[in-house]
Amino acid sequence: MRALLDRMHEMAMDRVAVPPSEWREYLRQSSERVLDVFLEYPLVAIEAMRLGAGGPSELMVLDRTLEAITAAGVSDDRLVRYCGLLGGINMAFCAGLASARRSAVDNGLYSGFWIDRPLNVTASTHPFINAQRDELAALRDRDIFRDAISLVIQEIARETSHAD
Repeated sequence: MRALLDRMHEMAMDRVAVPPSEWREYLRQSSERVLDVFLEYPLVAIEAMRLGAGGPSELMVLDRTLEAITAAGVSDDRLVRYCGLLGGINMAFCAGLASARRSAVDNGLYSGFWIDRPLNVTASTHPFINAQRDELAALRDRDIFRDAISLVIQEIARETSHAD
């Protein structure tokens, strides 16, 4: 299983079209490609958080992520913290969405929406949910993933722009 997981990391990196020196786009693409591959192979992806491949391809992903964050101008303990944050977001979303998709596809129910059933709320019981009902219903899993990665990239950019 670890060998399959490592192969999935290799497949994801083969799909990234920019070098780590283009750090913003590299971090976006590498995150998206890992998610794409993990959703293609959900049975293996579900085990990703538990197994951790530790193989050459997973180490390549880690090394290139560190390279990209370094290219942004980050050093010291922040380098490892941002890398860990991106890796944690990736693995948690990938394993979670793969599990959800696998279960839902097996039952013919996967919609891709974050909330995939009607919200049983009223203005008196849950006023804030009720006020955002349509927006919440429109949220998609992949959009939340992209937003999470984008927030980390924005924080890296914000932090490094103050260092210049």
